[in-house]
Amino acid sequence: MASFLKRDVYQEHKGAGAPYLTLTRKQFSAFNADVIGLGDIATPSQSVSALAAIFDLEGFTKFCSQADPHLSVPQFLGRFLSWITEKLKKESLAKRNPVAGKYHLWHRLPFYMKFLGDGLLVLWDVSEMDPIDVMNIVVSLDAILEDYEDLYEKMCLECVDPPSRLRCGIARGTVFSIGGGADFVGPCINMAARLQKLPGLTFAIARRGLDLRDAERSFRKDIVCKKIDVRGFGAGDLMCIRLSEFKKLRKKQRQFYR
Repeated sequence: MASFLKRDVYQEHKGAGAPYLTLTRKQFSAFNADVIGLGDIATPSQSVSALAAIFDLEGFTKFCSQADPHLSVPQFLGRFLSWITEKLKKESLAKRNPVAGKYHLWHRLPFYMKFLGDGLLVLWDVSEMDPIDVMNIVVSLDAILEDYEDLYEKMCLECVDPPSRLRCGIARGTVFSIGGGADFVGPCINMAARLQKLPGLTFAIARRGLDLRDAERSFRKDIVCKKIDVRGFGAGDLMCIRLSEFKKLRKKQRQFYR
C-alpha cells in the first residue's frame, strides 16, 4: 500500500478555525484503486476451469478478541499458514525420486491462494485433469481436515483458546481473473464459501462436476449425498457430506439436509 497510509505522513495544521490535516497533492492523488492490490483492473479477464476450496477457522473471531491478541494471533497464523501449505504439498505427493531430484504427485498443486481474514481461498486448475485426479484433491482436503486436530492440540500449549476446528467447503466451476490474476471471482468460490458454513459440519462438497466413483473406497464409505438449500443458489442443490458428522447432528439440524 502507498506510504500515505502511514500516520507520520499527515501534517496537522492549526489555524484560526478548527484544526485539520494536510497532504501534498502527490500524496493525496496516490489514493486510488491501485491501493487495493488488484493490479491493472482493466486487464481482460481470463477464465479457468477450477476446483475451489474455502478453509475457515472456527472460533477465530473469538480468538482475536482475547486480551493482547497481538501476542497470540500472529503466532497462530504463522503456524497455521505454514502447516496448511506443507499439508497441501504432502497430500499431493505420491513419491519422491531422490536420484533425479523430482517429486511424483497425485495431482497438481494449487495455482492461487488468498488469506481471507479468518480462512483461506485455494484454487486448483483442473482444466487438464482427469476426473480421478480431481477427486484425489478432494480426498487430500478431507485428510487435511482430519489432521487439524493435531495442530490444535499443539497450539493449545502455545495460545489461549485457538480456533478449535477447521472447516472446508469445496465446489467445481469456472473462475475469472481480475487484474491479470491478482484475484479471482466465480460462482464456485461463492458456493464453497456457503458450504463451509453449513450447520454442524466441517466438510461439504458440491456434487456438480464431481464423480464420487472416482474416489478411493475408504473415502466413499463416509460420504452421503443430501439436497440442501444454499443461499443465493436456489433450492435443492446436491451436496456431499460426511456420514459420520451427519449422524452426530441433532434432530433439528438434520432437517436442513434432505
